[in-house]
Amino acid sequence: MTAWSNCYVERYNKTYKKECLEIFHPTTLDEIHTITEVFQQHYNQERPHQGRSCRNHPPEMAHPVLPTRPALPTTVDPDQWLQTLDGRRSPRLVKKDGRIQVDGSSYYIKASLAGQHIMLHLNASTRHFDVFLGEQFVKSVPIKGLLGEPMPSFSLHRSDARTGSFGRTPTLAPTTTSAPASWAECLSINVLRCIGRLHACFPDKGEFSSLLLFEGCFSSW
Repeated sequence: MTAWSNCYVERYNKTYKKECLEIFHPTTLDEIHTITEVFQQHYNQERPHQGRSCRNHPPEMAHPVLPTRPALPTTVDPDQWLQTLDGRRSPRLVKKDGRIQVDGSSYYIKASLAGQHIMLHLNASTRHFDVFLGEQFVKSVPIKGLLGEPMPSFSLHRSDARTGSFGRTPTLAPTTTSAPASWAECLSINVLRCIGRLHACFPDKGEFSSLLLFEGCFSSW
């Protein structure tokens, strides 16, 4: 993920990396806890914040009273994007082996259609791509990569941290990224993803405590 695709999270990650991890160089889980507590106090109470909301003041000075954060969902549906994109059409060129590519996955269509352009219709109810050549229906192929069941939200973030996907949207889907509904929502996202990245480095060390850091919530770069 790049700073362009999710500026809130990536801006926070950069600050935590440059101003904490690369200065103290922790090598154990206990050291991570210790330096993060020190950095948390410095960040929230002492460090001038250049985000628009803080006006170059530390977050706790600029916002002494914080709104209640909404509760995170206990589970998420990793396949929910199907409903959002139901009915979406996407053209593809059939290769000489009769296959097309969607989001890195190969789908066999028909060898006799090599070199021709087809249209994929995403059918959320059947979880298939309906394939058309002009107005003629060709076949349906099951969409690859679907999980088919809800996942605990924290497990999903840890999985994202290990794979680097961070909720990657399939290439068939829109690539625009909407801003969080509130800075509190963004804080929740940052906390989970920071913990997820630490878990990726220390998978055998148990759960990490939440980190109350504000970079992603107030930054506007």
